[in-house]
Amino acid sequence: AGKASKAESAKAPVDFMAGSQIWIEGNSSLRRYSLKMETLSAQSDLSTSNSKLDALLALILNTKGHHLVLTLPVKSLRSGDTKMDRIAFEKLKGTEFPDIVFTLENYTVKAFPGSLTTYALLVSGKLKIAGVEKNVVLEPTLILGKDGIRIYGTQDVSQKNHGISPYSVALVMTTDDNIVVHYMISLV
Repeated sequence: AGKASKAESAKAPVDFMAGSQIWIEGNSSLRRYSLKMETLSAQSDLSTSNSKLDALLALILNTKGHHLVLTLPVKSLRSGDTKMDRIAFEKLKGTEFPDIVFTLENYTVKAFPGSLTTYALLVSGKLKIAGVEKNVVLEPTLILGKDGIRIYGTQDVSQKNHGISPYSVALVMTTDDNIVVHYMISLV
């Protein structure tokens, strides 16, 4: 097989290392729920063939990593309860909009004082849920470990801002509009 060109490899999906996770927590009028994303894919200009140090330097110097699109299939959200999975799929309008998509626009990296392995990120991008795209600012932590680079954090997301009515069993009961998205992504 021939080698892919740089342009082709930049568009190829990146396979995240084992251990990458995204899950959503929220409250319905009946109970607290958690939905785990079973699959996710990404397109990035980060090369998984680079050494950890090269990849970290590219991130810190902002020379690579600006092209990142995470795609999360709505049908891969799982709670352990098939009824809840079906409701989540319906609420997220999974038939019309099968993917939740995050597109990176910009980021900055700052080292934590006294640490050579921990960095604070300020990430801006667009988050598209149920067909509604909104600007989002994330403040994750980046850790350089022996197994690679991990980025983790949480983000509150308003369901109503994305055209989603929060799940409620009774009309008279109120429920939280915000859900919390937790993420732990392994890059290299």
